[in-house]
Amino acid sequence: MYTPQLVVNGTSEFIGSDEKPIRNAITQAQLVQQTATLELDASIEQDIVRINYKSADVQASDELQLALIQKNGSTNVLRGENEGLKFDHSQIVIKSLQVSLKDNAQGTATLIIPKSALGKGLEIIGLVQNGRNGKIQAANATSLCK
Repeated sequence: MYTPQLVVNGTSEFIGSDEKPIRNAITQAQLVQQTATLELDASIEQDIVRINYKSADVQASDELQLALIQKNGSTNVLRGENEGLKFDHSQIVIKSLQVSLKDNAQGTATLIIPKSALGKGLEIIGLVQNGRNGKIQAANATSLCK
């Protein structure tokens, strides 16, 4: 593991600034037809996200990776070589959860929203990932209004 590392479809790794090979790998990964599917529905009650998921055509080794995402944010750098700069961010992972799909391809999961993230444009992203080889079998996202 190193920074900036980028992994495409759980199998190919790149230095994050190596744009051309990364774009080629993403294009190749998008050409692969997947049979697995993932449906997501999520709701917020106070500071808890309840995520209903339903997957189909998954394997016993598949895992559901769920991420609570803040769509946008920024950082004012106070020290170091970037002191005084402001960096804008997108798709910030706030919390994550892994669910085994071995015995149940559908169910409900919950995540607690940190108080610092409440009301900041959140969404849930889900990936069905093969636990043995890292390949992504299905993906979906759902916005959280609140």
